[in-house]
Amino acid sequence: MDLVSINLPRALANWALFALATCIVSCASTRSLDDVLGPSPDDEIRRVTAIADAKPDDAQAQLDAARVLAAATDAMVVFGQVEALSEENGKGLSVKDVVLLDDNLASDLCADILGLASAGMDYAEAAEELGESVPEVEAEVKAEAAYFRGFHLSLVAWGEGSATAALRGRGPALAKLLKRLTESNELIENAGPLRLRARFLDRAPWPYKDRDDAIKLLRQAVEARPVAVNYQFLGDALWIDGDTEAALAAWRAGLDESEASKVEAARQRLLQARLSAAEGSDSH
Repeated sequence: MDLVSINLPRALANWALFALATCIVSCASTRSLDDVLGPSPDDEIRRVTAIADAKPDDAQAQLDAARVLAAATDAMVVFGQVEALSEENGKGLSVKDVVLLDDNLASDLCADILGLASAGMDYAEAAEELGESVPEVEAEVKAEAAYFRGFHLSLVAWGEGSATAALRGRGPALAKLLKRLTESNELIENAGPLRLRARFLDRAPWPYKDRDDAIKLLRQAVEARPVAVNYQFLGDALWIDGDTEAALAAWRAGLDESEASKVEAARQRLLQARLSAAEGSDSH
């Protein structure tokens, strides 16, 4: 895949802070972002994509590239939100503003995320196709390939914007794939399929929007995998739905359940920003 047009040093700049971000996908239940990307993320991206390009018939190589690009793109989204908070210094932001920070990232960052997610989707599709055609490919590889295709497709649709995504048929493709993932492998990647489908149902326009179903799926995700990102997404959906007390409880639980590692620090800051904004609104 051609990554030449993507400014990797810019996209993954300031790694000391970038490494604090945590994966929406959680990359794997026992692997942190640092484990996946290492101290030099741009080098790791080039390494795994070079291997995948050199081994087009190796499903594991394709999957490894898709996984690393997922870790990178997701962390870029989280880091972008933290950066936006820093620029605003958290002042004057409503809870809704904080919840929707990922829809208001810098345009150059969005372009870099879209480029990496597009490449990641291609690698995931290649791994999935090899899984269907090569009997020796393990079932776990097939399941992860499908998941990362859904993850990257979600980011591609987000990065393209609603009009372009609609023209390219991203909505029907996502709806079908995410439904299949939740019916077959809902608990992989810390309940990633439940989380992805819920986010899609919560944020997508008509005819896909179904916040009640999104909240139901996120409650299942929290019950199965009580990790910070699941609590964050549940709280976000509840707050937008008007259930403020339940949203605050979910965000607080996310703080309580977070692992003691530096990759959780950015997630913690985003959760705390939600709680602080809610406290500020109560004081007026």
